[in-house]
Amino acid sequence: AATAAEELAAVREALEEAQTKAAASEELEGLRVDLAGAEEAKAEALAAAEAAREELSEARASIEQAQVEVKSQKEELEALQGRMSEVEEEKASALAAVRAMEKELAGSREDAETSATAALEAEEQLDALKARVEDAEKGRAAAEASASRGSEE
Repeated sequence: AATAAEELAAVREALEEAQTKAAASEELEGLRVDLAGAEEAKAEALAAAEAAREELSEARASIEQAQVEVKSQKEELEALQGRMSEVEEEKASALAAVRAMEKELAGSREDAETSATAALEAEEQLDALKARVEDAEKGRAAAEASASRGSEE
């Protein structure tokens, strides 16, 4: 009986060992599945990180391109502002020249008006002189006629 009890204990012990091994084997298989899932997740994370690096690189290139364009547009704007200043200066100069010409023209107009007035006055004086000459010629003709009548009588 002792031997049977010992055998039974040994069988129980072997059974417990087998159950422990089976449980450990199941746990090991679960760990293997978890490890495979973790490795797959790691690979996905690495792929996502690489994709993010590429996007970041593209974003940096886009930013650099935008900075180049902004710099170019800024330079173009500065050039346009410079040209605009030049145009404003040219405009101011042209306006000053126009004002000077207007003053000169106003002076010339005044001179012309003065000359026209003097010419009208001279014409009036000439007309008056012509009238006096005509009157004098009529007077002389009358005097000659009167003198020739007087000499005939």
